[in-house]
Amino acid sequence: MVEEHWHRGLQCHCLFAAQGRGSHHYFRVYDVEIGNSRSKLHPGVDVRGEGGLVVGPGSRTSEGVYTGSLKNIPDAPQALLDLIPERQSYKEMSDEEAAELAGVEKVAEPSESELADLSHIQSWLLALPRKWSAGDGWHDTVFRSSCWLWRMVRTPSYALTEDKALEIMLTCTPVWPEWSEDRILEQWESARESTRGQFADPPAEQLPEILDFVESVNLLPAFAPKSQRSFLEVVGDPDAKPVKLIEECLLAGLGVQQTASVIYGSKCSDRYKGGEYGLRRLYRDVEGVESKLKPRVSEAATTPAAGTAIVIDDAPATEPVAESTQEPLATIEKPDLPERPEAAKLLTESERRAITGKSWWGTDYLEWAKEITSVYNGPYHRMNRWFVLSAVFSTVGIIPYEGGSDKGLNIYGFVIGDTTTGKSESLRIMNSVLRTCFTEEDDPDIGGDPSPSALGAKLIERDGKATLFNKDEAHGQIAEMKKKDYLAGLSQALTLLYDGEVPKMLRTTNKEVSDKRARTYFSIHYMGTFEGVTDVLEPSDWESGFLPRFVWAIGDEHQRTREAMRPRIRQPGRGREIDPRAMQKQWAAQFRSTANRIAPSGEPAEMEIDDFLIERFVTCQERMYELADEQPEMKERLYPSVKRMSDAILKAACLVALSEGRRVLEETDLLLAIEQGEEWFGNLLHLVTATDSSPFVRSVAKLEKVIRSAGGEMRMENVYRRSPMETKGATDTLVAQLVAEGRAKRELQNNGDTQILKLIGGVT
Repeated sequence: MVEEHWHRGLQCHCLFAAQGRGSHHYFRVYDVEIGNSRSKLHPGVDVRGEGGLVVGPGSRTSEGVYTGSLKNIPDAPQALLDLIPERQSYKEMSDEEAAELAGVEKVAEPSESELADLSHIQSWLLALPRKWSAGDGWHDTVFRSSCWLWRMVRTPSYALTEDKALEIMLTCTPVWPEWSEDRILEQWESARESTRGQFADPPAEQLPEILDFVESVNLLPAFAPKSQRSFLEVVGDPDAKPVKLIEECLLAGLGVQQTASVIYGSKCSDRYKGGEYGLRRLYRDVEGVESKLKPRVSEAATTPAAGTAIVIDDAPATEPVAESTQEPLATIEKPDLPERPEAAKLLTESERRAITGKSWWGTDYLEWAKEITSVYNGPYHRMNRWFVLSAVFSTVGIIPYEGGSDKGLNIYGFVIGDTTTGKSESLRIMNSVLRTCFTEEDDPDIGGDPSPSALGAKLIERDGKATLFNKDEAHGQIAEMKKKDYLAGLSQALTLLYDGEVPKMLRTTNKEVSDKRARTYFSIHYMGTFEGVTDVLEPSDWESGFLPRFVWAIGDEHQRTREAMRPRIRQPGRGREIDPRAMQKQWAAQFRSTANRIAPSGEPAEMEIDDFLIERFVTCQERMYELADEQPEMKERLYPSVKRMSDAILKAACLVALSEGRRVLEETDLLLAIEQGEEWFGNLLHLVTATDSSPFVRSVAKLEKVIRSAGGEMRMENVYRRSPMETKGATDTLVAQLVAEGRAKRELQNNGDTQILKLIGGVT
């Protein structure tokens, strides 16, 4: 206990300890519940009472083994009880949660797939640095691991229990004085709430065995069909690309198992040698390449090898199913999406009237866009105007915070909409304005495809400049950041850059950027389709450090009209109603004049915000949190975005002021920014609702809708053709989930010649 209080009669009862983790002192308490608290009793001293969790004696961590005994625990003296600052009952497990866990009939033993998954999760935790350093990803890694473990705990096909999962978290996660076991438990409980009602994907089916390498190679022709190189030469080349070799094997006529066997025995197979996890990756790559080489229906209709019987559920083995004729398929509508909510109400009616019709640069930009675009989509241009202002003025003004943690005026934004709705055109005219405002040397646009190291080097070269990270089809990059090794650190790097600091890089090959820090005014402009974005996002992504930094624009549905289809081509002899370059040059001159007057030294000037506007800004934040609280199932996912969106609204208010040539904020500036925040918040709520379940659960629902649209039943070959998944194996997993949940069943018809997947209850 606290050393300065030993003289008051407290005796030390150190029951067990581990190197680097401190010691645990136990006392017995009667007739009172002791609450849990952190550092309230004394700096660095935590209290564990009712519902508190600690590592027990005998447990092994990365720092050592906890030693000691729990026998003969002494009673807590009154002197100790008097020191404890608070006592409260701990929150018990809800009846719903207790029933949920108690009612799960889990498998008795873990499968090899489950053990591989657990090993992978432990590797995330063990890879965290042993020495504390801010920004090393501790929060995101611990929260993500907790989410995965909670889903596995709730899924009957996994043997993992809650106690075992928590043991993994406590024994594999490094802690320091700055991040104690308390923080692990905080993330564990937060993940429990965030994943409530979510389940893990079923464990992978038993992988086909790897066949004899020599026998598999003997099935290949002498030369690869595509490259015309000797197959023996390609297989023996350690620098060969595995995906290219997979493609050559499949084109040569090998099946999935035979191709996997050739790749596994080749000289370029190092990436697949990590036990079952490596094999799963191998089969996933082979199936992925195969799906791109030929229609999925050909795989579904392939006749099994001679002597192979097909077993469907409890049905008896039958002869191989003959290829059936293709049936007419119903037109499949887009997947069901939540109704798009109206914009949030953050302004009072009197405030709204005060800014109605207010003219400023942002409205001029919208009117200009209407004149020169063939397809005008308001949400896209309303978002893009902030990127123009941010690129121009982020080096001109900053928001000064006490303690020196000033905030730049950068923006992270995501523009979402279907194709042919004007996204690309809106980006084109935004870029044309930026090119007019900047020289080629200072052009902020750096594209959107660098690796984390290349991005850091580029930003060090651009020290003190505005930078725009620009990526179309960004949902593909998000998916890659979750699974591709070379992009594994990109989301973390982009997260850190939001606050403007470029960390040091240690490079021996590039002395110009090695061991240097830099300041950046870094903005991200992402674009993608609604379905593409929602397909890659999981509920836990909203509580990461990356996604909540974004504000969102969702395009209006495009109405196809004859006028909209008419190309705007200049005709000889006809004057132009508007010269876009003249308007851009006028704005560029106006912006340069403002920058030279407000920040003549080249260093950003401090924006001035009085107490009245600060109070109005706080009221706006309170209202957004109230709106989040009205969504009890999603509020924990909304809170991080509300915090960052508040920052974006204040930044937008400063950008309005600077566009008017001022560094002193006026009420109108803030109200215009809050008006934009209403749209941002409504779009945020729409997206969080649309990603309320995991991608796997949404894929199961999509497949169910496909079958329902065809009358409630469908031949299996057509199920494979219309599945939302890319491979037969992935579709089989969706089918198995529908069957396991009692939502569908598989039947044999026509004397066993036809396999049918039928929804239970037909069309609902």
